Amino acid sequence: MRKTTIKNRLLSWLLCAALLLGMLPTAALAAGTGRADPATGIYEAPATVSVEYPTTDRSTAQIIYRKEGIAATPYNLIFLVDASVTGADSALSFQRMILDVGASYIYDYGAASSTRIIYYQNNVMQNSSSASKSVTSMLNPTGFVIGQGVARESVALQAAVQAVQGITNDDPTVVFWVAGSKLTESPDVIEPQLQALTAALDPEDALVTWQLADTPSELLTRYATEHTQAHKEGTIRAAHADSSAVLFRSGMAEMLEQLVHDHYHDIRFSLALDGSQTLVKQITDVRYESSSTAVSLGCQ
Repeated sequence: MRKTTIKNRLLSWLLCAALLLGMLPTAALAAGTGRADPATGIYEAPATVSVEYPTTDRSTAQIIYRKEGIAATPYNLIFLVDASVTGADSALSFQRMILDVGASYIYDYGAASSTRIIYYQNNVMQNSSSASKSVTSMLNPTGFVIGQGVARESVALQAAVQAVQGITNDDPTVVFWVAGSKLTESPDVIEPQLQALTAALDPEDALVTWQLADTPSELLTRYATEHTQAHKEGTIRAAHADSSAVLFRSGMAEMLEQLVHDHYHDIRFSLALDGSQTLVKQITDVRYESSSTAVSLGCQ
């Protein structure tokens, strides 16, 4: 829904609206309609447009775009999170990302994804799963404190292998390994478990790693799986690292969104008004709504 100020000339609506419509989720777009320009990747899709005037002087209008939604693909998501001394900042960044946007990316629009969070220090400290937005309740560890102990990556990977092997549905599985700033066990100890995890994953599954460091560890680079984006051609690099906590957190959110929050970006559209309607001068507010949330996007 868009609330616009109606004046006499069309000045700034196109650039602003194009930017904001690019953020609309699958709930706003139907499969099998429109087309993507192969040169630019911009997706052109028709929409049903209606204009309503809340006041008799027509000083404002609500311009509503409607598209039939499509369901997002459900995934089996396994988050393997280092909660030891080396992983304290990574774990806290992961928690904040899930609370800010991650839970919406995973469970919005009715996708029946299942999520498992495995915290580890010297041993696996918490191993819990959820099939709803109550995943946020699993973020608060029980019986241990984040930032203690020495990480044993091999034990954590064993738990991840067991979690993958215990999946009984046919949905794609993605293991997101939120590693610490460094791997504390030797490669000879970790690699056999990485090989076991790779063997447990099907070809359409993926291992994605995030590390709060300048560059990802060599083992992570070697075993992380490239995977396709939800809304564009091409693959996403799977071993991600950034030494800035802010950029690390936004990078995790972006990669999660690209993979499981299946929607189109860069939408081009046109605004059609009939003869009794004046032109738009400025868009002042934009909202999109889904089955679980309504988000307001400011625009001046």
